[in-house]
Amino acid sequence: MSTRSQTKQLKVIKDADLAKHCSKDDLWCIIHGKVYDISQYVERHPGGIDILIDKAAGADASEAFEEIQHSEDARRALQKYVIGFAEGSAEEDWKKLFPNSKEEKKAKCVVS
Repeated sequence: MSTRSQTKQLKVIKDADLAKHCSKDDLWCIIHGKVYDISQYVERHPGGIDILIDKAAGADASEAFEEIQHSEDARRALQKYVIGFAEGSAEEDWKKLFPNSKEEKKAKCVVS
């Protein structure tokens, strides 16, 4: 059972707000309905900064993320950057990040 300290309080983030965060130093993106602030990760991304700016910054990066076939480890690592839910997303979208595992249960979230 998840305790309050283990559960992130997430907000619904509108597209207009997401679009404001599209630079190397301030980069948010959507992956399967959740919004991630990956600003602190950009410099360490194995694929480089340019791909994040071109395919993810301020936008839905779900398709690009899946095209690369990211590992389970990469998917788990992404969870520490989640800050909210994309407006209009649903639980069925969120579960797509971990299609073949129980990891989504570990990444419990509460919408506020």
